[in-house]
Amino acid sequence: YDDFGKIVTVVYSLKDPLLGSRSIRQALSFQAPLIEGFVVANNPYPSNSWAYDETAKKYLNNPEEASAALRRAKDALDESILGQELVLTTTPNLEEVAKKVTESWKALGFDVKIRVESGIPQNFQILLITQSIPEDPDQYFLWHSSQEKTNLSKYSSARVDKDLEDGRKTADETVRKEKYLDFQRTLLEDAPATFLYFPKYNIVYLKKV
Repeated sequence: YDDFGKIVTVVYSLKDPLLGSRSIRQALSFQAPLIEGFVVANNPYPSNSWAYDETAKKYLNNPEEASAALRRAKDALDESILGQELVLTTTPNLEEVAKKVTESWKALGFDVKIRVESGIPQNFQILLITQSIPEDPDQYFLWHSSQEKTNLSKYSSARVDKDLEDGRKTADETVRKEKYLDFQRTLLEDAPATFLYFPKYNIVYLKKV
């Protein structure tokens, strides 16, 4: 079954000289592949969430937009930064997905290699992991700038902070939805992460003898 309580995500370190560029992150997000056999994420929320915005920015498997974003980055960044190697760190169970992601980025001209580690490293450039997401759309712990341990990209946006703060202050679903719609639009435009897919879990039934 599809597990909408977890999401496979590529997280970018915003403190990195190259990945600090929004255009670079957008280029990587547009270029990232669709992973066959899974429900596409492309958003911090699953499509069955009451806060999901179907009109929000869509990434994945869009080389034309990726090239356009890369051109914007080249206009703004020094060549020495643009040519730096990228390292994608992941866990052993996601290594095959990491290979697909890095191959897609290489096709755009990036120099990328994979590092496999058993846990979440303290320092990384790019991290491919499975994150748990709550059923409620409050993702304060993942994206608020004050959440240093769980906001892995070190993303900081005054607008997103305000949306997340306001969203948890009221029980009025109409108000909350307005806040979370703005949150996801802003987050997706800034692209501190690329949301790939929701994982599947196989249920094994033991046959009685």
